[in-house]
Amino acid sequence: MNSQNYERRRRKSVFAPLSLAFAVMTPLAVTGAAQAQEISGSNEAMPTRWSTLLDAAVARRAADADAVALRGSADARRALSARRFAGPLEADASARQDQIGSGTGYFEVEGGISAPLWRRGEREALRGEADALAARAETALDVARLELAGELRTAWWELARAVADVRVGREQVEFAQTLVANTKRLEAAGEQARLDLLQAEAALAMSEQDLAQAMGRERQARAQMIGLVGFVPAQLTAETVGTAQIDDHPLVRVALAEADQLARQARFARLKAEPAWRVGLDLRSERDGRGLDTRTSTGLKLSRALGRDPSAGAEAASLEAEATAARSKATAVRFSLETMQAQAIANLTAARASLKAQEARRAISVEALALTERGWREGELPFLELLRARAAASEASRGAAHARVAVEAAISSFNQAQGLLPQDQTS
Repeated sequence: MNSQNYERRRRKSVFAPLSLAFAVMTPLAVTGAAQAQEISGSNEAMPTRWSTLLDAAVARRAADADAVALRGSADARRALSARRFAGPLEADASARQDQIGSGTGYFEVEGGISAPLWRRGEREALRGEADALAARAETALDVARLELAGELRTAWWELARAVADVRVGREQVEFAQTLVANTKRLEAAGEQARLDLLQAEAALAMSEQDLAQAMGRERQARAQMIGLVGFVPAQLTAETVGTAQIDDHPLVRVALAEADQLARQARFARLKAEPAWRVGLDLRSERDGRGLDTRTSTGLKLSRALGRDPSAGAEAASLEAEATAARSKATAVRFSLETMQAQAIANLTAARASLKAQEARRAISVEALALTERGWREGELPFLELLRARAAASEASRGAAHARVAVEAAISSFNQAQGLLPQDQTS
């Protein structure tokens, strides 16, 4: 039989209806045990905890290095504030002789030791700066973990999208292979045109190309995840929409912590600019050249600078200016976060609407495929229309899978904008 397949007559029922095959396809299953096995590449897909991923990412990136350094600085300041004196002890010694080169004069030897005293409120200011540094270290670690959580969320949903593409692609290839095999049987029986077979084989080649590209994207997504945490996680808990106060966002807290630490450091510098007392103990020994008269005496010595330290005062003024700038930065961060959160809400709303539309489109395309198949089998429609309906149904299935992943990714993005880390599922 040649191109006379336009005539009205029913094809033999050589294979099941095409629309039934599309109806039982599961391109939307982007979560659950099946997806976990596909993503992890193992038969036993145990759920992976988000906290485990974050810890692995922090370790690989050394993201806590800044926090560790700040904690070290805080510990050093606490240790310094616990010392008895404000600085190191100083020793001095001197010798005098009233008749140099003569053994008949007096010889005097004097030595002493002195230590700087803490200024009023200086030790407490140093402890306050240490506490502020420790608080800044914690907020810096929270920011680092939130940034890594954003990368993990993005990498995970890119991987989920790639896995969904591969799943749909494989189903499309299997579908096209079945179509080619049955078209060959019909063509051999003289009930299908050679042109129809060529068109079916071309559709199979296109499906195989799409599958190869999807598998390439999946390998790239896996490589990205391995680069982040060292392995490809299995099933992860789907996130739910969370809420948080904007002042609890790590970016706001780290800006405020920086401003507080700079303000406390400026206060300490102001105190360092004030004159400080030194206390010392002196020992003096005098004797004449003939050893007939020897005297020894001790004394207490206090000393103090006569003015303020201008360099310390300049440092304090500079730190105060930096603290003011940090507080302004915190205000700017609030405004920026408000914009990001509004955009995240709009993105989530749009993603949900798109999912609804894509699912409706998929249902319509499956129904249209069923009608096209019936028209083709009855000889009312050409084989090319069947291939077009099949392509439309495939594209609708892929679009629905992408929309489902987009909704989950939008929820993650919304929580990221709120400053919330992914939460492990608790039983």
